[in-house]
Amino acid sequence: MQKSKFLLVLFLISSGFAASAQQLVSGFVRDTGSKEAIIGAVVKCLETDQNTASNNYGFYSLALPSGHYTIVFSYPGYQSDTVQMSLYKSKKVDAFMQSDESLKNSNYIPDENTSIEGQVQPGSQQLSLKKAEKLPLLLGEVDVVKAAQLLPGVKSGTEGSSGLYVRGGGRGQNLVLLDGVPVYNQNHLFGFFSTFNNDGINSLQLYKGSFPARFGGRLSSVMDVTLKDGNAENIEGTASIGALLGRFSLNGPLSSDGRTTFAFSGRRSYIDLLIRPIENASQRDSFQNQTDFYFYDFNAKVSHQLDDRNRLYFSYYQSKDVLGLSSKFTDTFRGALRETELSTGLNWVSNTAVARYTRLQNNNIFANYAVSYTRYQIKSFADISFKSVSATTQSDWHYKTSFVSGLQDINILAEYDYKPSQNHHLRYGVNSTIHMFKPGQLTLDVDLGAQQEDTTRGEDQDQTTVESAIFIEDVIQINKGTKANVGLRVMNYLTNGKSYVFVEPRLALNEEIDSHWIFRMSYALNNQPIHLLANSNTGLPLDLWVPATNNIKPQSGHQFSLGFIGNLKHGFQFIGEVYYKWLRNAIDYAPGANFLAVDESWQNNVLQGRGQNYGLELFVQKQLGRTTGWASYTLSYADRTIEGINSGRTYPFRYDQRHNLSTSWSYALSDRQTLGFTTVFGTGFPITIPIGQYLDLDGNVVYEYGGKNNYRMENYFRLDLNYVHHKKKSKLKWAKDAWFNVSIYNATARKNPFIYQISRSGPGKNGLVLERVSLFQFIPSFSYNVAF
Repeated sequence: MQKSKFLLVLFLISSGFAASAQQLVSGFVRDTGSKEAIIGAVVKCLETDQNTASNNYGFYSLALPSGHYTIVFSYPGYQSDTVQMSLYKSKKVDAFMQSDESLKNSNYIPDENTSIEGQVQPGSQQLSLKKAEKLPLLLGEVDVVKAAQLLPGVKSGTEGSSGLYVRGGGRGQNLVLLDGVPVYNQNHLFGFFSTFNNDGINSLQLYKGSFPARFGGRLSSVMDVTLKDGNAENIEGTASIGALLGRFSLNGPLSSDGRTTFAFSGRRSYIDLLIRPIENASQRDSFQNQTDFYFYDFNAKVSHQLDDRNRLYFSYYQSKDVLGLSSKFTDTFRGALRETELSTGLNWVSNTAVARYTRLQNNNIFANYAVSYTRYQIKSFADISFKSVSATTQSDWHYKTSFVSGLQDINILAEYDYKPSQNHHLRYGVNSTIHMFKPGQLTLDVDLGAQQEDTTRGEDQDQTTVESAIFIEDVIQINKGTKANVGLRVMNYLTNGKSYVFVEPRLALNEEIDSHWIFRMSYALNNQPIHLLANSNTGLPLDLWVPATNNIKPQSGHQFSLGFIGNLKHGFQFIGEVYYKWLRNAIDYAPGANFLAVDESWQNNVLQGRGQNYGLELFVQKQLGRTTGWASYTLSYADRTIEGINSGRTYPFRYDQRHNLSTSWSYALSDRQTLGFTTVFGTGFPITIPIGQYLDLDGNVVYEYGGKNNYRMENYFRLDLNYVHHKKKSKLKWAKDAWFNVSIYNATARKNPFIYQISRSGPGKNGLVLERVSLFQFIPSFSYNVAF
């Protein structure tokens, strides 16, 4: 608190501006019906052309000279709200915007220039949840992360995955925030679904590389997800049944005056329930088998308004994935009854919790205080037990082993939003995070009669680190057509008695060319003190989070970008951007790396060096009319140069994809029917395959691989189709809305590459054949949804 106030005083003195002649109008932008905050609403003063946007809690502020003004509030899918006022002293003005159902269906923005005003941060996009609902679905599930994969500069990695690979970076370089709390596992079902339930989300903002100073600790992107607060007027909810999972959400007031609200949403897959009857039919007295294969997640949020200026929030999130197989065998041998039980599986769990207090101080400073907790754990296990009983003897033994890896965070935050004058908008604060790492712990419990062992290995690799930062950013209106976000973040990282200190400048500049076009540029320096060691890009659960140490340094990245954003005729918008990122201490796996060998430090399995990512991104979207949608194209390069890998020569990074083209369009057949399609084309990712083989001195076959990532996977192409049909309002009795969705994933049944495997062929099986393994081919799905 004292540090942030001191930093603010220094900034005000150095800037040399005075707020005495300014009056402040501030307040909250909310939905008229539910009273929920509207995040990202554009607030514009017509007389001065000054504009701003509401923050994650719906708060806005404008500093204006005394006078008479017209303030317009705009947001996609809502009717604009206009307030006229005489401003001779600072005042609080809350805006309540009316949702327009007809506008929701078309994503129409009333003022065609609204969508580019107030956008200071290049490379950032707010993703429409309504657009995500119109996309073709994989197995009947709405997935907002899959919608983000269709944006320029964002890739999915492999077939069906919900992973994000932004501008050539890996999954571990993304900061994913759920109500301001980091989420370390963003995937379900081996990466085919994301952990975010669309029904519980209020907004989603994606920053690619050049993000504001309030965010830090990652190199590639920030995905800022905010949960719904809950309807303050009425109980409402949704329910959905799809091919493999069901969803349910409910929110509303907890008090008669609407000051306390709740929001709950949950999902569960029922793959295990579908296969259970088949398993039961095959059971025998001598053999029993059961498969556990499911996931679930749920979000819960409670909000309490103490008064017009003070509010409390509490959010909780939990997700779990389970993959297990248990079997029981019974037989007799030489008069003895033998019983064998086998249980093996994988599971991973994520939890987040946050308590938050927000306060509007003197109409002037919006303060946000939070304490949060994050937990992520993966576990693989195998248990075998054997018992033999005869008339004279009894023997039993067991073999139990488990591997556990995880990470826990405790975070405290204090940040402030302050509008000191007409030309300055400050955000500043401090935060500190305690990271508790468990890179890998192996437990072994063996009783084989003569051989017994009960040990735990890898505990010596557990480590606690502290990441602290102080930041300030100022959105400066330099002149009528020029706006900049100038920021500075100072981060300190304590690990193994070593202290890393980083000074990270941030700059984003918008120059208005005319009323339709804006030139944008940005520069950012980011440092990442924690690393993700992933065994595969498929999102499988053996992902280990580890800290920077004395030997393995934090990764560092400079990124520069420039581009244009503009509104074209007939409701089209265009965004074009080029970027260049150069990396230091980039991390990659050493040859022969094995992260499950807990007796050896994980630090021996990674190497560091230089890297560079650069590319071109183009994006066109149509927001008006019966036909809406977008198309994006990315030309990108990503390579690494690391001593000890590829003989020190530069090689393409795993996510170096040269061309990526995505389109998604929907056509409103009527007010109740929508037809849509999505196409995705991408050139192949690099992988490493053998180029030959030979026999060693013991006669064993040894593969010769040649260079790192020496082969390109085949090109990827997919066409998805989607049809949404809403029931007539007159036929709905108890529900507000009901609709069904029919989707076809990979409508052309193309065999896209998922992985490649090496097999032997030819006489004597001496030859090598590279075989493509495909995953999804022509998958139809259906879901039925109701809103009440």
